Amino acid sequence: MLKTSLLRHNRQLIIFSLILLLLLGALATWGAHQHFLAKTQSDHVATQTALLKERIDKKEKILHGVMLALSQNSAIQKALAYEDRDALDRELGHLRDTFSTWTGFDNYGFHAITFDGRSLYRSYDLDSFGQDVSTHPMLQQAMTDLTEAVTRLELSGFGDAYRVVSIQPVFAVDDPQELVGFITVSQGLKQVLNEFSDQGHAYAVFRKGRVADSDSASSWGVDNAAYFSGQAVSDWRLNAQSMRAGELHEKGQWFYFVQPLNFDASGDAPEAYHLVATPRERLLDQAWEKTFQVIWVLIAALIALVLGGLMQLGLLHFNVLKPLRGLTQTMRNIVDTQRYDQPVWIDKDDEIGEVSQAFNQLLQKTNRVLFDLKYLKIAIDQTLIVSRAAPTGTITDVNDNFCQISGYAREELIGQPHSIIRHPDTPSETFRDLWATIQRHRIWSGEIQNRRKDGSSYHVMSHIIPILDAEGRLVEYLSIRQDISLIVSLRESLQASVEEAQKEKALAQEANQAKSQFLSSMSHELRTPLNAIIGFSQLMELSEMEAQQTQQLQTIQASGKHLLQLINDILEFAKLEVGQLPMQFAVTDMVALTDEATQLIAADAKAQGIRLESEHQSGAAFAYVDALRARQVMINLLSNAIKYNRPEGRVSVTSRQVDTVDGQAWQLQVADTGIGMSPEQLSQLFEPFNRLGQESSGVEGTGIGLSITRDLIEQMHGRIEVRSQPDQGTAFLVYFPLVEAGESVDPDSDRPVPDPAARKASGQTVMVLCVDSDPGRMAALSEAVEPFDRVTLTIAPTWDNAQDQWRHSWPHVVVLNACDSEVPERVATLKAEYEEAGHALQLYGMVEKTDQAVALCHQTLFDALLPLPIDQAHLHARLTAVRLGL
Repeated sequence: MLKTSLLRHNRQLIIFSLILLLLLGALATWGAHQHFLAKTQSDHVATQTALLKERIDKKEKILHGVMLALSQNSAIQKALAYEDRDALDRELGHLRDTFSTWTGFDNYGFHAITFDGRSLYRSYDLDSFGQDVSTHPMLQQAMTDLTEAVTRLELSGFGDAYRVVSIQPVFAVDDPQELVGFITVSQGLKQVLNEFSDQGHAYAVFRKGRVADSDSASSWGVDNAAYFSGQAVSDWRLNAQSMRAGELHEKGQWFYFVQPLNFDASGDAPEAYHLVATPRERLLDQAWEKTFQVIWVLIAALIALVLGGLMQLGLLHFNVLKPLRGLTQTMRNIVDTQRYDQPVWIDKDDEIGEVSQAFNQLLQKTNRVLFDLKYLKIAIDQTLIVSRAAPTGTITDVNDNFCQISGYAREELIGQPHSIIRHPDTPSETFRDLWATIQRHRIWSGEIQNRRKDGSSYHVMSHIIPILDAEGRLVEYLSIRQDISLIVSLRESLQASVEEAQKEKALAQEANQAKSQFLSSMSHELRTPLNAIIGFSQLMELSEMEAQQTQQLQTIQASGKHLLQLINDILEFAKLEVGQLPMQFAVTDMVALTDEATQLIAADAKAQGIRLESEHQSGAAFAYVDALRARQVMINLLSNAIKYNRPEGRVSVTSRQVDTVDGQAWQLQVADTGIGMSPEQLSQLFEPFNRLGQESSGVEGTGIGLSITRDLIEQMHGRIEVRSQPDQGTAFLVYFPLVEAGESVDPDSDRPVPDPAARKASGQTVMVLCVDSDPGRMAALSEAVEPFDRVTLTIAPTWDNAQDQWRHSWPHVVVLNACDSEVPERVATLKAEYEEAGHALQLYGMVEKTDQAVALCHQTLFDALLPLPIDQAHLHARLTAVRLGL
């Protein structure tokens, strides 16, 4: 039930506005009336003062004209010159009637005065002949300045009243410079009085000291002029306070103002004032006339406000209240029926229509949300375990899944604490953490082991949500659980499997370690006798033998070298398998590296009759690789291209920069004109120890070279592709990502990083130390290594000097005199220091090709013998192997 409404509020607002407007209107009317009254009064004073001045000025001008006419009258001039009173009487009497007719002014007063100030003739006082009037102020002023007349209001002898008086000098007829006398004309103020009276005003001249029986010297009364009597103001007696000029005063039913007699407010207080009085009612009527104009405007505004208010109430009723009532009724229906498919249709293009549209959209979204919530609740009830609990922890509601998994009926659970399903194996810390979290009004999530009614256990992932009201007070707890018993079981099984796998991994690591130790041991055990076999065969070559024996020694050397290469490949393959092959990445110039590998293999190509061609894109191309391993990849590919080529075949080596899906890369292509491979052979190409049917071809090989090559390429973040056609040849394509010169790539992230110490791809410089004091041997070794790039030779003439040098720079190769008797002791010391410092060492022994020298040399201590003169090709191959780390 509504206690109020918008319509009532608006009616009250309009009524209040009307009352307020009436009060403001009354206040405004009073203020306007006061304003208009003051304005009317000030305007009245200004207007009547202007009229008064105009009327007095009119009289003065007329009198001045009369004076000019009299002063120019020859009869008057002669009468004054001869002081002929009769002539003056005749002439002035005649002119008096004439001027009255012309000007309409009566009671002209003429006064003729001799040049020395004696009264000669007065039209209003004939007996004043001979009277001395030279002391009169106006006459004194006229006698002082003969150039112009003196005209003003002045007290006159004509009835002892204030009149407008004008004095004009009169000169002789025959001599304009000779003063013969003065002529005075006066006129009363009756005409001014009549003009004011015609307009409804009272006018009089008030003189000071005219109050009868008054001792006050500052009292004013009406002038003696008879025409001032009979007016309402004639009996007024005014004091100095009431005679302030220019102000409107109030006396009885009259408003009046006074002005100085000659309108001169300067100097002493005047002896007489003009007084103009107006009936009080007249000015009030004028003020009210203007005030009523304001009142009518206010009444019109009030009527407009009332009409506007009524129209506003009507619009409010039809455009707002009626649609809102429909909207309210729909809301009540929704609340009563719980149905949200009841839209409100208000066909309006205003804010109410917008509200109805928004309300309908809200209904649609609410209906959709409720629909989703309905099926969400169904989905939750069908898949999850849900319960509600009071703030004390007592269960207030559960769903069917809760009853099903716990084995309790709903009636058995409601009203019970959650501890009814608590498993004794669940740590108490879990529940302390749970309660501490939800009591802080935070959601708790975690795994809990519960117990069914039959005593069996199950695991749930529980989420306990505190439900708060609008004020933040706890209402209840909502618990949503998911049965994770299977997950826990699988997790435990997985954990057991992981532990078993870790044990197996440890066993595998032990096996790999044993394998590595075995390979290391086998490397030493196999390489030592092979080096001895190869070394003794080289030593035997120094002796003179038959051709057949020489061929047999060469066969032994070739087989030994092949076996040594096979052992090296197997060991390298094993290191790649267990991830123990070290890599030293650097920004490498791949073009220079390719050229170097091509040069190293050129001798083999020439020996096989294979034409070797190379073509590279101009400019350097840099990749982040291990230079030694990248060179090894190139040599393996080139060696295979030569070995499996046709007689007089061709091997082409090309490199260039290409765009790939991963960015720019450097591409190396090694193509041959050999026997090619079938698709089946290509699918088995990189299988270890698979020679693809070439075991009986007579071409030596192990079948693991390409497997090692692919593994090396992939460890350097590259890739290899093969294209082959039977009887047409094979092409291998290798790709490495390009980097900028002076940068390196983090091997773990494959991203370029700055590398100020990056070195070029030409590999390490081989440092050779020669310990010998014989000039001939030193010269022979120096000449032998001079043509080689990246080989530095240092000479140590004594063992002490040699020891200082190897401790400082740890050279890769040390060359000794193989026949020196101190060699065994010195070599033992040298090897011990290198091994302790962790550096690799190659020992070469120089020996003369004589039977005595061969007999004296300590061949078994060296990795190779260098018979004199030194074979440059043999030495170059040895040093290249050192540089490649082979």
